[in-house]
Amino acid sequence: MSYRQSLQNKFRTVKKKYLEEHPYCEIDLLLGKEIPATDVHHITARWDTEKYLDPNNLVALCHYHHLVIHHQAGSLKEQKMVARLLEKIKERKDENPK
Repeated sequence: MSYRQSLQNKFRTVKKKYLEEHPYCEIDLLLGKEIPATDVHHITARWDTEKYLDPNNLVALCHYHHLVIHHQAGSLKEQKMVARLLEKIKERKDENPK
């Protein structure tokens, strides 16, 4: 098994555990809604291998907000709002790492 495959397998395990611990979209929670999370997004780019498996670098999202973050859905206004909320989540995680 290659290093990359090994890392991807480890991430699947981390992702599953993260979604179990964070069952709702963290963006929607800030908006007062409980929408089930289906995706996990890396706050800092995935290619930063030091943070790839770090739960403090992850955020649980519904599929729609994951698309918005990657500019594949939503208006520019919504993309900016979601980017601000994602920054707020990052700040909270930086202040209170697990």
